[in-house]
Amino acid sequence: MRVVHLTPSFLPIIGGTEFYIANLSLSLKKYGITSEVISLSYKRRCETVKILKQDSYYGIKRIIWPSCYLGIIRLPLKTHFLPFHVEILKKHLNGFSIIHMHDDVDLSFPFTARKIKRPKVFSCHSLPYWMKYYRFNTLARELLRCSADLYHVFSQRDMKFLLEIGIPEEKLIVIPHGVDIETFKPKDTKTQRIINDVHIGFLGRIVPQKGIITFLKAIKLLKNHNTLNIPIKVSIAGPIVDMKYFHKLVEYVRIHQLRNVVFYGPVADAHIFLQNLDIFIFPSLEETFGLTLLEAMACGLPVIATKIEPVSKIVLEGKTGFLVPPNNHEVLAEKIRILIEDDNLRKNMSIFARQVAENNYSMEKHCQKILTVYQLLLERVS
Repeated sequence: MRVVHLTPSFLPIIGGTEFYIANLSLSLKKYGITSEVISLSYKRRCETVKILKQDSYYGIKRIIWPSCYLGIIRLPLKTHFLPFHVEILKKHLNGFSIIHMHDDVDLSFPFTARKIKRPKVFSCHSLPYWMKYYRFNTLARELLRCSADLYHVFSQRDMKFLLEIGIPEEKLIVIPHGVDIETFKPKDTKTQRIINDVHIGFLGRIVPQKGIITFLKAIKLLKNHNTLNIPIKVSIAGPIVDMKYFHKLVEYVRIHQLRNVVFYGPVADAHIFLQNLDIFIFPSLEETFGLTLLEAMACGLPVIATKIEPVSKIVLEGKTGFLVPPNNHEVLAEKIRILIEDDNLRKNMSIFARQVAENNYSMEKHCQKILTVYQLLLERVS
């Protein structure tokens, strides 16, 4: 079986969709499935190339297809790019068993591939951000509705979104995210650090939707009340997508003299960053799923996350962590204080978080479910 993944962007551009495609392709390789990734962005989102470029990522062939960025013209159909050499592209795509399209943020590939007679699955990664757009934009909605034979969503909430716009239930399948539990695992006991402080952290894109300012306000509150019986260290890592917001965070830290807060920017090895934490904070205001939340749990971290869907379906209240209201730094500070001061609770949550990640969210199980989808599509056309 040969599978092609079509995506607006791929690594080294950093994002949840990009990492998902990479992890899925590597997992499929273990089952003897040949994967190829074709994207339209080069080193930055919307940066295009005029001449085809190709290389490999851990043995996975990746191609940046020549195209141009459409700018404001993209709005009616939500097609951000105009691929060049379309007939050559179509001929190339016809050589695959399965066409796996990714990310409803852009419909350039679904538009280009709409008449290709190959089984198609569409993984919808960004529905919470774009459903309002699809509800009111008839052309884009109709293009999305006729893009694939089967639509893969990561939560029941996203399934409801697609049902709302008229995609029939028999064309929808819910498969939650999976995490590489061999890479994301608790730190080896031989290399565990001596606990002189409690290390709290966040990992994700630096954008307002992630609620990082609420995290900092909670740290300020803990500092001002001075009720902790152990020092804390705060680490914030991830690609800086919104520079204005990042400067706002840095300024907040400076004004309130939060000397224990460090910004790392993008980290090459997310698992190492997570393994050095004691508590993971996930204060998002909205999420498509929350893959870094799963990665933190797989690393054996108790988590404090906002009570939003689908995050509230992942975190087991009082067992793997705590759920708090969005934008509420006072409740967040109180839950952080509880975990800092109760070492036994922290350890028990750590063990259970790892178990939940292993049992329910391993990449191996996710990959097996995706393979079942591929086989189902191939059976329909045989």
